[in-house]
Amino acid sequence: MKFLIRRFFSRKPNWRIGFLSFEFEHLELMPFGGYGMTLKFVTDYLNNNGKPLKADVLMSEGKDIPAVTAKRYHSADLIFMPKGESPLVYFQCVRALNRRGINVFIGIDHARSYEYYLRNFPYINWVVWIKDPKDRKIFEKILTVSLEAKTWGNNIDGLIKQGEEDAESLRRMIKVSRGYGRKIYFGAEASHLAEIARRKYDMDDINAFHWPNPIPLPDITEATFSERPSFLLLGRLDPIKRPWIFCELARRFKDADFYVAGKSHYPEIVDPVLAKYKDLPNLKFMGRIEGKDKAVLLDRVWAVVNTSIHEGVPVSLLEGFSYGKPAIAALNPDGLTSRFGIYVGEVFGNGDDTQSLDRFSSAIERVINGELDKEKIGQEARQYIATVHSFEYFESTLLRVLNTPNNFQYKVY
Repeated sequence: MKFLIRRFFSRKPNWRIGFLSFEFEHLELMPFGGYGMTLKFVTDYLNNNGKPLKADVLMSEGKDIPAVTAKRYHSADLIFMPKGESPLVYFQCVRALNRRGINVFIGIDHARSYEYYLRNFPYINWVVWIKDPKDRKIFEKILTVSLEAKTWGNNIDGLIKQGEEDAESLRRMIKVSRGYGRKIYFGAEASHLAEIARRKYDMDDINAFHWPNPIPLPDITEATFSERPSFLLLGRLDPIKRPWIFCELARRFKDADFYVAGKSHYPEIVDPVLAKYKDLPNLKFMGRIEGKDKAVLLDRVWAVVNTSIHEGVPVSLLEGFSYGKPAIAALNPDGLTSRFGIYVGEVFGNGDDTQSLDRFSSAIERVINGELDKEKIGQEARQYIATVHSFEYFESTLLRVLNTPNNFQYKVY
């Protein structure tokens, strides 16, 4: 049996990716976050560029369905598994993977739910894409936001335990994989994330290659800005994002427009907080927007604001950079915010205290009064995206890694 499985997944002439994930961006698959958006971007690119490298998505969490099922979303096949394991489910998975020629797994970070594929198909090479590993220290920081604990049913110990179980699962799967001679690679979106991963997984020997999140580059010649100062908060409106900070800034700066683009996964928790800001005439709640509507906003605002207490590398800032817009944030992954905008410093807790709001307000003032050269910085940010976060760079880096020995050092930009 092992000989047959090895033959199935080692004879393919081209690499075919099976992304391991628990989410994907599509309205039928709500809720989803940055991981799902990234997979949509990547699979759209790989499956439509006319090159041999292709990708599908293996949804890792079991569903109430009778059999392994494939369904097309956008440009990718999504493979759904039923709950529970059986010989029949296993052979259905073998058939689904072999039919698509999948010969490399890419797991976004690591979750225990990835184990089924990693354990049962140990000859398929494995890439761990480090995007937002959270260790105990980060969980404790996140939980200084009072409403965030409610999103986990106030089960803080359970949340931390889940993270520890994911870490133990990764170590267990690496041990199993080495017994079969599987090649394992680690790619990190940013250098600080590789260090967090070493802490979380208790693995000092993780050497991660640089593998940034690819971002579509809009077809514009130069950045444009609205006549009246305007700012954008882009992303899901969950407690960890602290959208109320942005709303308080709108209250302070009545001569500027503030656009909120996103929806909450927890409306019963967040909506009552945001309701008190609904009557601010310069604060506009746009709901979740995509495509042309999002492009119009990104094309006109003066800066993209991120109020999150924690993210890996915020996709909203990268999208802003692609349109030549500087960032304002309390996060500074690998120095990107201070390089292409204004880093207000770490802001713990709810962030709605006077001192925290003053720090964000100072950044808004610097953009409005021209102290920050938004045109120059925006142009540099856009060039950075074109160079480092291009889909071509993403693809060529992965192929270089897969086609050479797995011993890569992290490259800092």
